[in-house]
Amino acid sequence: MALWDGRFEGSPAQEMQEFGASMDMDLQMWREDIMGSRAHAQMLCHVGLLTEAECEEILKGLDLVEKDLAEGWIPSIEDEDIHMAVEGRLHTHIGATAGKLHTARSRNDQVATDARLWLRSRMDILKT
Repeated sequence: MALWDGRFEGSPAQEMQEFGASMDMDLQMWREDIMGSRAHAQMLCHVGLLTEAECEEILKGLDLVEKDLAEGWIPSIEDEDIHMAVEGRLHTHIGATAGKLHTARSRNDQVATDARLWLRSRMDILKT
């Protein structure tokens, strides 16, 4: 489901989707996005918003998404960004439980976390 669903009668033109696409840059941060999602799932479990079983299911599903990306799966432009792509692929693997991963987390949170983790890993590379 696109972010604009329910707000407008139609989808934006293909040109507009391409203009606003960030997937090329986002794909450089897929490892960090999955790392942040794992930590978020564990936090949700720690505070009681996920059961242990749900957390385990999400973590195993994220392992599958990670494998997909490592083996060359490329999200489509309709996924909009890496966060939506990972969540959508997670839903494909584990079903409705995937939607619980977004609890208490905004896309802005995800962008900030991914960017910070990505920059941190690049600084470590530069130090060597």
